[in-house]
Amino acid sequence: MTERDGTRGDDGLQISWAVKYVDPSGFEATLTISDADSKTVMEKAAGVLAYLQKIGAEPVGSAGRELAPAAEVLPLAEGESRMLITTIKRTDQTRADLYGRGHKYPDLKLFDLADLLVVGIDPATLPLGQDEPCRFFAVYTLSEKLNQAGNPYKDIQRLEKAE
Repeated sequence: MTERDGTRGDDGLQISWAVKYVDPSGFEATLTISDADSKTVMEKAAGVLAYLQKIGAEPVGSAGRELAPAAEVLPLAEGESRMLITTIKRTDQTRADLYGRGHKYPDLKLFDLADLLVVGIDPATLPLGQDEPCRFFAVYTLSEKLNQAGNPYKDIQRLEKAE
């Protein structure tokens, strides 16, 4: 699906063009181009569409592809928190580190890779020691046990699909 908004750029208005797409790994993303000149925006848009096609990405809604319905997100119980996980790194045969968006260090540790099946990730496909993009929620509680810095550990209660 592509969208245009704004009007002619000679009045100081910005012209914007956006495309929602699903990349080859299955992640939905949106890319937006803005400029004061509509011709420039459309030329860049054509280049973006060509690039997306080259890498095997699909604009959302094309070729019969529909967005999956939003996942049901359960209400949080007292003491629970929810974190969007965007990167996972398998650390050994049964464990993985989970990272929130843009975080350099792991936020949570998953001790049973089988839990990933709930969010549609096959643990057998996760390479050891490599960051893999993902998108799901981890619901956790703070433990009474403290780490060396005196902060409580975060115990994962469940994983939930994000979309």
